[in-house]
Parts: sequence; structure tokens; C-alpha cells
Amino acid sequence: MKVLQINSVCGIGSTGRIATDIHNTLTKLGHESYVAYGREVAKNCDNVIKIGNKTDNYLHVAKTRTFDRHGFGSKEPTKIFINKMESLDPDIFHLHNIHGLSLIHI
Repeated sequence: MKVLQINSVCGIGSTGRIATDIHNTLTKLGHESYVAYGREVAKNCDNVIKIGNKTDNYLHVAKTRTFDRHGFGSKEPTKIFINKMESLDPDIFHLHNIHGLSLIHI
């Protein structure tokens, strides 16, 4: 089984550690697991997909505050991530906390 988890961070914070624990458990059980994240640096996890970069994150925040359109400031990183998701073709998408200025509009 191929699983893609999407979270704001990977390996840090409560949900980041939960995502990493799930990833490592799935890997030990022989499944193919990936974690996509949008902020900080991934820790204790392989097979990660970084969504955008620090500049994209700052631009997203600026667009959100300037135009009051929360979640719509990362069109290019979103397109790139969707292409990666499509090529990965996972069996399961596991969405963690994707609120706040932490991720993209999907």
C-alpha cells in the first residue's frame, strides 16, 4: 500500500511527530510511505516531499494579509505539489492539520 500524509511540518511539533511515527510504522510493515509538509525542516523521516520553500511561505503570508484571501497565496507551489502527487499515485491520502498559514490551498 502506498500512503501519502500531508501535514504542515514533519518530525517536529505534535502533529509532525505523529506523522513521522505513522510513516515509520508503515515503512516497518512494508508499506510505501511519504510525508508532504510545508514548513521548517523534516526530521527523523525519509521519503519526504517539501511543498514550496521559505520564500514561498513568506509570499503566501504577505498575499494573505494584503488581499485577505487566506489559503490562495501559493498557486505555483500547489501546482508543483499536485503534479508530484499525481505521479506518486498513492492509495491513501492522510491529511493532518492543514489550517493556518502552514500549508497551501488544495
